[in-house]
Amino acid sequence: NANWTPADKTAFFEFLHEHKALEVDAAAGNGNNFKVTTYEAAAAVLEAKRTKGGPKTAKSCSNKWNSVCDLGITPDFFCAIQAIKNDSGWTWSDECRADITPELEDEWATFFVANKHAKPFKNCGWIHLEKMVDIMP
Repeated sequence: NANWTPADKTAFFEFLHEHKALEVDAAAGNGNNFKVTTYEAAAAVLEAKRTKGGPKTAKSCSNKWNSVCDLGITPDFFCAIQAIKNDSGWTWSDECRADITPELEDEWATFFVANKHAKPFKNCGWIHLEKMVDIMP
């Protein structure tokens, strides 16, 4: 099986970001999926850099995209992050996240009622956020 190191994930998301193939596929009615040729090209780039685990294939790249990281990021998560960034009054950084301190717990509890998908980002950021914002339709 393919093993996805942090460097592999970064290279994969950078590849997709550079190619922006999703825009073409979304126009073709494929939703959030890339063309097989995009996954094949990504696999070739990643395979050249593989340091451990099984080979990266078009199928493993497709599977990785469909899980979009270990958090299972979906458009709902993007909405939650945008709510933290734009509506909550808290600061956000991709490394430091919402940074909810004990003093902010009551505010977080209220915010969380309306933004259930924000849970992973209370005190955990996602370094690929900006690239994903550009990639997702």
